[in-house]
Amino acid sequence: VAGVELLQKVRPDGTSIAHIASAMGSMDVLDFVANHPGLGPKFIRRRISNGETVALQAAQRGDVTMLEYVLNVAGNDLLRKTRSDGTSIAHVAALRGTLQVLRFVAERTDLGSQFLSDADNRGFTAAHFAAQRGDVAMLKYLNTVVGVELLRKASPQNDTIAHFGTAAGSKAVVAFIAEHADLGSQFLSDADIFGNTAAHLAAQRGDVAMLEFLE
Repeated sequence: VAGVELLQKVRPDGTSIAHIASAMGSMDVLDFVANHPGLGPKFIRRRISNGETVALQAAQRGDVTMLEYVLNVAGNDLLRKTRSDGTSIAHVAALRGTLQVLRFVAERTDLGSQFLSDADNRGFTAAHFAAQRGDVAMLKYLNTVVGVELLRKASPQNDTIAHFGTAAGSKAVVAFIAEHADLGSQFLSDADIFGNTAAHLAAQRGDVAMLEFLE
């Protein structure tokens, strides 16, 4: 009754009906958009003002089925797009703890371990975000599919997974690092560019148990 122009309208920030569909997990709406002659894959590829895409929103919900659908109808380039701050679908998955999305990325030859290794604009990786959540299982997975070099990767300010794990109060992450043959106590001792070590961050949190463990 109002024409396709109504369906094409976006919010001031660029949010379209495709973005709403992916955020809400509505495959029916996304499929309707993809197959509509006045919308289609090009409409699905549009980004919000902060760079958000339907793929990033699907990854945030851990929706591998929707990611596979988006890949098929809109192409791999959409899966590789990041927000304006450099956040990728791998970073979102690590932040949300959705290991199934990381597996999806790792198993795609056009994404794979290199994509998992990429840092955002601050220099933070999927490993940093896994450590921040105290997710040792995800760190072990990243170690297996990418290698210890990802776990060792520091930000430009030399923030490591040890700093992130300690700042979050995750004794499990600190223990994982301490027991890792290629990380260990030396890695736990590394300071950031401000001189902060894991011990400084534990003290900042008032975490005596962590300080005792670090000793």
